[in-house]
Formats: sequence, structure tokens, C-alpha cells
Amino acid sequence: MSQNSDLDTAIFLARGASAILMGHYKPNIATERKADNSIVTAADKEANRYIVSQLHRRYPLDSIVSEEDGGRHIIGSSDSTWFVDPCDGTSRFTQHNDEFAVHIGKTILGQPTLGVVHKPVGGKTYYGSAEKGAFVIYGKDTYPISVIGKKQNVMSCHSKLTLSIKGQELLERLKIEDVEITGSEGLRIMRFATGQASLYLGNITRRASTWDLCAPHAIAIAAGGIVEYVDGTPIIYSNTNKLNGMYCMATNLVDLTKIQTEIERVNTLYPQETWVK
Repeated sequence: MSQNSDLDTAIFLARGASAILMGHYKPNIATERKADNSIVTAADKEANRYIVSQLHRRYPLDSIVSEEDGGRHIIGSSDSTWFVDPCDGTSRFTQHNDEFAVHIGKTILGQPTLGVVHKPVGGKTYYGSAEKGAFVIYGKDTYPISVIGKKQNVMSCHSKLTLSIKGQELLERLKIEDVEITGSEGLRIMRFATGQASLYLGNITRRASTWDLCAPHAIAIAAGGIVEYVDGTPIIYSNTNKLNGMYCMATNLVDLTKIQTEIERVNTLYPQETWVK
């Protein structure tokens, strides 16, 4: 199938999962603890079942890696793998905060080729592919998005980065004038993809998984961004869960190299400190 057809399917399924989540979106949502001590709700599980079953029916040869399947992923025979996070930002969802999203991403031979990040509250759908570019649907209108924006020296990141000694040192070295900290992992990356931030630093808590990053990664590069691990190695997706470490995004190679270099210097300067507080 073409990327356009795959994108249409991913958008349709993300919106279907969104409807499931919104059916549970109310105060005092019941939660459970998973094996890794993170929380999960009945809404996560139901939305996950919906997306995975529909993907498997439409693409029976493709692999599927999803957050709520407890590591029991579907392994297909094709070179394509789908990465699904039915509710990126479950803690915000349970707090009745609107900063959560549905992620559906696809890779071929480990490379992200398309992604959809749908924000249920407000109904924004971000999507992108190598062939088509990157866009956001809001209401009845569709707009192109690009990492090239008016805001320079702005970093999108987890709020905990700004509280740590390492984080404060990095922000000073990079001459960051403002930080965007609101939202789940995917929605923070969308601030980079739409030009609201010129840099992104992710996985400082070392808890991010492939399903957290695949969809927004695909959108970010479709919008013109460059994405790598902080040590300069590419992010290759496989049928595993956890990412290999911190990663960064920039609008150009010069800025990407600069953030990678400064992170290495900060690590040398404060070897005993962590990136979160």
C-alpha cells in the first residue's frame, strides 16, 4: 500500500482510539500499576485493543509493537512495523489534563516512514511522511507544518530538565531563552515540529519507549527536522521496547552538533549528577 493510504488508515484509527479515550475522560479515573510501575487505565487497554486489532486485520504481514500488550508483540513477515501508544501521557489523562495524545507510527527496516499524533481534547491531528511532508488538521482545515519557525533559542523538553544542575548548565551553554515544557512526549515534540521550539531534548528520564517516539519522530523529520541520539548515532527501531538513551532534535546539522557537543561537556563537568531532579 502507498504511504498516503497508510496515513489515511493511521489517522482514521487514531481518531477512533481518541473517541474511546474521551468516553472514559472524567475525574477520578481508576488506574492500575503495570510491571514497570507505570499506570494504565481501562481506556488505554480498550484503545490499544482497537488499534492493534484493526492494524492486524488490514496489514496481516506487518509487525506491531504496542505499549499495552505487555511485550507480547505481533511479529510479522514483512519489513514493516507499526508502533502504537494508545494514550501517550496517561498520568495527564487521569488528572483530567488535556495534554495527552494517541500515537501511531510506522517503520520500514527500522526507519520511521510515517506518523500520526492525535490530541483528543481539541481534536488536533498531526501527521507526516517522507513522501507527503508534515501537516496538522484542525477543524475542517489542514495546514502544512515546518520546524523552521520564528522562535530561535527555544528548547522543548521535560520539565525535570530545568530543575537539574546538568539541565541548567546545558540551557546556559546553549543560550536558551525560553523552554516549552507542557505536554506529553509526543506533544512536546510537536512544538518542535511546528516551529514553536528550535531544539528538542528527549528521554532524560530514560523511561521513553519506541512507541512513545516513533510517530512524532516521523512527523519531525517530515517537517524538516534532524533526529539522533545525543551520542550522534541514528535511532533504529526494532521489536524492542526501550530506547537506547537520550535523543535530540534540531532544525539543522550545526545546531544538532552543538547540542550533542554541549551535552558531552556537561556530562564531563558533572559526572555524578543526573539529568533529572
